[in-house]
Amino acid sequence: MKASCHADHSRLMSNVVTSGERLRVRADGRWVRRCRFVHKPVKLVLKVLFEHVHMILYREARDFCKGFYSNPRWFLMRKIGRFERVKALVGFCRRHVRVVPPSQLAPDPQQTLFKELDIDRSLDALERDGLCLGVNLPLDVVHEIVQFAHQSRCYGNGKPDWGFFHHDKQEAAKRCGLKFSTADYFNTSESEVIRRVLNDPALLAIARRYLGAPPVHQGTRLRWSYGAELSELEKYKYSRMFHYDLDDYKAIKFFFYLTDVDMKTGPHVCVRGSHKTKRFSHRVLRGRCSDEEVSKYYGTDKVAVICGPAGTGFAEDAFCMHKGLATIQEDRLVLILEYALRDYGMQHDAVDKSRLRGLDCA
Repeated sequence: MKASCHADHSRLMSNVVTSGERLRVRADGRWVRRCRFVHKPVKLVLKVLFEHVHMILYREARDFCKGFYSNPRWFLMRKIGRFERVKALVGFCRRHVRVVPPSQLAPDPQQTLFKELDIDRSLDALERDGLCLGVNLPLDVVHEIVQFAHQSRCYGNGKPDWGFFHHDKQEAAKRCGLKFSTADYFNTSESEVIRRVLNDPALLAIARRYLGAPPVHQGTRLRWSYGAELSELEKYKYSRMFHYDLDDYKAIKFFFYLTDVDMKTGPHVCVRGSHKTKRFSHRVLRGRCSDEEVSKYYGTDKVAVICGPAGTGFAEDAFCMHKGLATIQEDRLVLILEYALRDYGMQHDAVDKSRLRGLDCA
């Protein structure tokens, strides 16, 4: 009897182990499963937290390096321009000290490319939703810009020394062992047709009335988006996660699809009304947000996925939460024009031609 009790006690004590001994003492698999069950959620939380902190540190370090010494006005704007009262105060001051050219108040219908555009209705939509659809480019203008894109060299991931022609994209990526998520064009002001769109009186009228001051051209972007597997940091860098742009205290962007865009070719996504209503943590941290977080706070009914044929255009408050979906099938080409209250010299695509290099994959 005593021997039996002693044996039972020994077996019981062999099962009593510390957390550090679980994998070593038990070999029947039960402790292994328990350990994984306990630690897997912790590892997932730590991974997400690390990626979030990494992205915030990346953004803050980038802003500091780009502007603290070389452009302090821009650096200050990036820190305080996210708060509504500051934005309103700056807008009020600009509105009362700058003279508005009469040509920007009532554009001549004969001089604009957007002859069917209702400016008053567009402004109502912008004020209410931060987004206005129907700013469509004529097809002949689309074809001219696409022709310029095919005849000019674009630059992989926005790097001036990764230049190639769009039709050589796969060859350049394969032979050089590079992965292109995007490709940008530099010095687009050399294109007469892009200058014509940029200076169109209807776009200037919308920008002027929305900003409350004469619009200042802050930047042009002509960009290809390609299908590529991206890390979380790359999604952050290439606008594949919800975010808002802080390029000035108030800014407006015009987007024009130059290729057909559907759900598989990287449509733009905008959260209606988020230019006015924004979660406080989004203002303070200004990081990227997940789809679940955006849907929970703003509502799925506010999320607008914008698809359309080549020529589809729309205007958006840069302070709206937005992102670009991943390109799965065909490549997407888009033209983006931005107007703001001030030009900080940080958004332009002008690059000294001596810095531009083509990829030599031979």
